[in-house]
Amino acid sequence: MSTYEVPTDGERLDTQLVYASTFLDGACYEFAIGVHRATSLPMVGLMQDVEGQKIRHAVISLSYGRYFDIRGFVDEEEVGQPFGLSPPYTLKPIDEEGMRTIRPVHEYNIVRAAQIAQMLWPDDLPWVESSLLNRVGKFLDELESLCERHGLFIHASAPSLTWWPIIAEKTEIDGNYVFRPLVNSPSFIFGRKSDPPV
Repeated sequence: MSTYEVPTDGERLDTQLVYASTFLDGACYEFAIGVHRATSLPMVGLMQDVEGQKIRHAVISLSYGRYFDIRGFVDEEEVGQPFGLSPPYTLKPIDEEGMRTIRPVHEYNIVRAAQIAQMLWPDDLPWVESSLLNRVGKFLDELESLCERHGLFIHASAPSLTWWPIIAEKTEIDGNYVFRPLVNSPSFIFGRKSDPPV
């Protein structure tokens, strides 16, 4: 079975900082929609006006007064801080259709936001079966089965002799496939993780 290597805290923070300027104040609708599509979790809007018509910021609603956006997990008080808002404020359920009536919502940013969230928080949210993270894992599991069936494995060349992957016969120390995100890229790298011989 394939293994996902979670980014280090430093890699996660670096990536969050790169994308915060886009997905915190600007494309927050796209971030919320992307995570919603990839998890089926509900979205709520931080309403800026008293009438509750203008969505200042869109977030994913979790249980127990917790929310999720590009910053990760935040409580109710933290939701409005970047915008100079403090409780009490109105958080109300929103949907993609309603957000699209307020301003254009770009599909590319929705897809990209979902990819970033899955790479940074792979174990923290309930990703649907069709999510990128789950599809990559299943692909590598099937590749593992194919390799086992033929006694061959795909390896990265080491030490980076070529960008071409290597296909070779299985050895006793071959492990399972491991994958991890490429920082600032909507893709993954993968290879074989072997346990050292005893």
